[in-house]
This record gives sequence, structure tokens and C-alpha cells, in this order.
Amino acid sequence: MIDQRRPADPGRDWLAQVRRARNITQCGYWVLNASANYRWRGIDWVNDPQHEQVMDPVSGVTPDVGSLYGAGRGFGYFKGRPPPRFRVAYTEASKLGQATYFAGPSWIICSRSLAEFLREWQPDGIDILPIEVELKGGHIVPAGEYAFVDATLRAPAIDAEAMNLTVVTIAGLPGSRRYQPDIRRPYILRKDIPATARIFRDHVERYSIFVSDVVFKAYRKQRLSRRLRWRDPSTTTF
Repeated sequence: MIDQRRPADPGRDWLAQVRRARNITQCGYWVLNASANYRWRGIDWVNDPQHEQVMDPVSGVTPDVGSLYGAGRGFGYFKGRPPPRFRVAYTEASKLGQATYFAGPSWIICSRSLAEFLREWQPDGIDILPIEVELKGGHIVPAGEYAFVDATLRAPAIDAEAMNLTVVTIAGLPGSRRYQPDIRRPYILRKDIPATARIFRDHVERYSIFVSDVVFKAYRKQRLSRRLRWRDPSTTTF
């Protein structure tokens, strides 16, 4: 009897492996960000505090307002200020989806449901700031339908010893630390990350948001959004 099955296609096998790998993390954690492919069309931060920067008359230096919020610092800077407002080139709110990319991993913009999902997993380490969205034509999507989301919990995550890294203090910034040399390679994560840390940043490297695999699986199960980007930190070069 002649076997009429198709011969194995190496290309198909490779593609299947890639698809399976998207659902598997070698270290038990993911690095989370919004996908740059889903940046809101025509997005503009109308009342961006960077526009309000004024030179310090004493030091003669213009402060970097963006260094006062996000990246694990939360949004206390905005207390008492109007909510951030973003103008977009859409006429319908339904086009906004559930997440968008604006400022990299410092924080993400999420829909109310996605922000609440993340906070449920880490109620002691997620800061949420409601924002307004101005659609083309002038309609305002009220604050709370979308929000800034920042992971503020810090935990030892990166295995500095295994990666041959040294922790140094940043000159002129008391209390600020960084790894030396700069990390430009896959992460090696510690084996003793607390089980209670499900969404968090490393205690030194504050720009990456780490998320445990259990959160990723719950996210996939609920089919919340395809607009988030999940990267395996042990196989990805940053």
C-alpha cells in the first residue's frame, strides 16, 4: 500500500513551534507591554505636562517632568491636576480597543476592563489613573473608560550574579540605581521571586514589567485583548 500522506514540511514544523512558543515561557514569567502595532491613530497628548516645563531659575535646568511618574512611581504627580487628555483620529470609541502603546514600558493605556483585570491580580502594586479621550469631532470619552496603568510593586527579579552584573548608584540621583553594564541581552531571572509578585518590576531595572505565567494564562482564557505584547524574558534580547 502506497503512503499518500504529504511529506513533512520543515517550514510548517518551524511555524508550529513558533506558535506553540508564544504560549510558553521558559522561566515562568513574561515581560509585558502594549504592542506598538496598535498605537492609536493620530494620538496626541493634549495637556502633556512636558509642555508646561519651566526652567528652574536657580539651577538653570529644565526639569524632566516625565521622570516624576510612571516606571514604577505611580501617578501621584497628577493629584489635583486635570486628568490627562488624549486626542485621536477616530470618530468612534469602538475603534480604540483595549490597550495602546504611547510611552513604552513606563506605563500602558488600558480600557477599564483590562485595567481592572490587572489590578485584581496585584491589588497592592497596580496604580491606575483615569484619562480622557477626545475623538475626532470633539466627543469626549469620559475619564475612567481608559486609564494609565503602572506596575508599582518592586521585587528582586533579575539574577545579577548569574548575568555578571553589578549594581551601582547613579551619580547625582540619591537612591537611584542601575545595573552595570547595561542589560542588552536575555534576562536570567532569580529562582526565589516571591509567589505573591504576579505583576511587578525588578527592584533595580524599573522599565520592564514582569508578569507571572498564571496571569498570562488567565488573560488568554478570558480573551481580553490581542493588543498586549508578551515576551519571554529568557529568550528575548532587550
